[in-house]
Amino acid sequence: MPFRISLSGLDATSSALDVVANNIANSNTTGFKTSRVNFADVYATGSLNLSSLQSGEGVTIAGIQQQFTQGNITQTGNNLDMAISGQGFFTLHDASGYYYTRNGTFSVDRTGYVVNAQSQRLQVYPALPNGQFNTGALQDLQLNTSQSAPQATAAVAANVNLPANATAPVDAPFNPTDPLSYTNTTSTAVYSVEPVVLEERRAWLAARRERSFPVLVAVDGGEVLGFASFGDWRGNWAGYRYTVEHTVHVRANVRRRGVGRELVEALIPRARDLGKHVMIGSIDATNLDSLLFHQRLGFERVAHFREVGRKFGRWLDLVFMQRWLDTPGAQRLD
Repeated sequence: MPFRISLSGLDATSSALDVVANNIANSNTTGFKTSRVNFADVYATGSLNLSSLQSGEGVTIAGIQQQFTQGNITQTGNNLDMAISGQGFFTLHDASGYYYTRNGTFSVDRTGYVVNAQSQRLQVYPALPNGQFNTGALQDLQLNTSQSAPQATAAVAANVNLPANATAPVDAPFNPTDPLSYTNTTSTAVYSVEPVVLEERRAWLAARRERSFPVLVAVDGGEVLGFASFGDWRGNWAGYRYTVEHTVHVRANVRRRGVGRELVEALIPRARDLGKHVMIGSIDATNLDSLLFHQRLGFERVAHFREVGRKFGRWLDLVFMQRWLDTPGAQRLD
């Protein structure tokens, strides 16, 4: 009898070692829950012959229980790998029925279904048109990799900060097709990166007058349509004294009405009167309308500089166009 009691202890301990070994073997198994052994004392007696002198008959395994405690959540690099924080299971399904697991290692099969290593499909609640979910049913999760139909934005809510000293738009109310009904800084007509304030424009006008350079303004009923001018090319270097660089700007809503042509054609004779030989235009390479406009006015393209400017986070190419104001090789009395 004592020998048999001792053997029961060895058998129970052997089973406990099996459980420990299984826990160690699965230490890297995703979603694995450790188990523990519950031991129980054995008595060879019934309820009618209980005795305080009765010795035990050994030990037995009362049960092996999994411990559903929260494990560590780690990054795997696979966007479809998931983990459950807290209680719960992933629900899977195949032809044999439903399965429950804590293993969140998933992938996509060739038909777009999210599956585990056994090709069992992950189950989810079906989505409803109102944005809710039908919690009374389950369906296979299938990822749609095709392009969905475009849907226009119906409304936009925006919180913005506006400068209190900004000039109010010319036109009101706001109209997305009318650039005069809102302020914007997307132009590459000039390469300045900050808006020109009134004081800077006044200083520019004074400098033009000091050098006897004209500033022409197109006006219709008191409304300014555009302006044009010319000034020194490459600064006030004596060697370039017979060359000028012009600028012309026309309001966006009156372009293609001949305003720009009239301004430039009025500039040319004034440059000749000052004895100038060549007029230069510096134009952004993407401003195709301006390039064609100058070509029609007799300017020819003479240079293309790659990525010499930078604005709005991108590099800008600059094109030089020139027009003779008299004849090539015309003499000057220096």
